[in-house]
Amino acid sequence: MNCQDYQELLSAYLDRELSQEDQKDVAHHLESCAVCLGEMKALLAIKEQVRGVHLPSMPADLVAQIESQTLFRAPWWEKARIWGVPALALAAALGVWALLYMRTAAGPRVPPNMPVARLPVEQMPAEHPLVAWHTNSDSDTTKDLQ
Repeated sequence: MNCQDYQELLSAYLDRELSQEDQKDVAHHLESCAVCLGEMKALLAIKEQVRGVHLPSMPADLVAQIESQTLFRAPWWEKARIWGVPALALAAALGVWALLYMRTAAGPRVPPNMPVARLPVEQMPAEHPLVAWHTNSDSDTTKDLQ
């Protein structure tokens, strides 16, 4: 590395942002290079001048407004706790409804394009006239239909 490379690392060196290995390399170079040492002293002087500059303070009402929107805001889990019980009740009600609906909907399904007369009697709706006729007729007549 040359002096220009080390000078680019000086700011990070002063802010202790370099890895330990790079920190040692820069320190070793500064011991032997007067130009880079002078550059580091100039950076330190600028850093001290910046520290001495007085920054204007923020108005108190602005600080209070920022804090009320960030620090004193309720976390999301506290808001979720308010809706937790009704949400669980709704989920339980939907689950019970789904179980009851599935129970009543279970059973043999009639294919939509199949005529009712071709269905086996066991799959015909109970209110269909052929079912009533089949259950009341004798066995010879039912053999003719099958």
